Amino acid sequence: MTHEDLLEHTTVELEPISTVYNGHVVWEVPPPTAGVVTLMGLNILEAHRVKSRRRKRPSLNFGKASGPTEWTTEQLHVAIEACRLAFADALAWVADPLVHDDVPVEQMINFERGKQRYQQYFDPDKACRPEPCTTIPAGPPKREHGGDTCQWVVVDGDGNAASFIQSNYMGFGTGIVPEGCGFSLQNRCHGFILDPNHPNTLGPRKRPYHTIMPGMITDTEDNLTVAFGCMGGYMQPQGHIQLVLNMLDLEMDPQAALDAPRFCVDKLDSAVGPRSVLSSQVLLEGGFHPDVQEGLAEKGHKISVVGGFSRSVFGKGQIIMRDVKSGVLCAGSDPRGDGCAMGW
Repeated sequence: MTHEDLLEHTTVELEPISTVYNGHVVWEVPPPTAGVVTLMGLNILEAHRVKSRRRKRPSLNFGKASGPTEWTTEQLHVAIEACRLAFADALAWVADPLVHDDVPVEQMINFERGKQRYQQYFDPDKACRPEPCTTIPAGPPKREHGGDTCQWVVVDGDGNAASFIQSNYMGFGTGIVPEGCGFSLQNRCHGFILDPNHPNTLGPRKRPYHTIMPGMITDTEDNLTVAFGCMGGYMQPQGHIQLVLNMLDLEMDPQAALDAPRFCVDKLDSAVGPRSVLSSQVLLEGGFHPDVQEGLAEKGHKISVVGGFSRSVFGKGQIIMRDVKSGVLCAGSDPRGDGCAMGW
């Protein structure tokens, strides 16, 4: 990277992308981020919800006790499968759309695409094996490193909101500290692929696939109802999906939605591509009913239970929920991190 590269850099303002789940509009940032994974997963889950004829909730859980706090084996199975199918698409096609104008964003987040993937691959009795939708050969897996990400959300009395996330990616990023600046530069270029045939291949003046993805939820009239986010690399879109389900399906308030145990589809890798979905495993946080682990294993999922400090793999999130009628705010902060909910 040269001084001229920095001089030529410009900030790009992009239009957010969205889909409708259970009567609410979920907003994410577009590729090359993983926000598209959340929306694809929610479309698959919406197809399942419609087929199952589950009722729509008229509103978020605001001002009353939280609803049920336990996931069933069946609920976890369909959510895990939705994440795996969404990643199979994303790891094949997501790249910088400012460089690759053929990144099929609208096709990927179209509900009919999610419905088609659900009908083609979902089996209530066993884990699916989605065929990679690309002929690009798999590359070698990347080495695993710790992460360093922070995230916050703010909502004012008028319903204006900011959902923000920043990351050095791994540890201290590149380890390069610009003279006199006091911060290290990130190393998000680690998200590129060296295979020249993949749209996310390393190249000049392009952005790599990455997981920085703040989120919001509105009603169908564009009124803010939730500002939220979840840190954690490949856990981020999975965390978004689980927080949405906790709030919209399981009727949890913000703190309960964050406190609830999570799953993580692990061993996903942009370098290996969509084939990494086939060899992925499912990590379960301690707190699920013992029957759940057994039930998922019977369906063919590779299950590992994670506890203690290793729970950091499940990410850390923040949520502010807003009651549209009264404007009253309700917030929660993830117990896995060191944040807090504050009002003033």
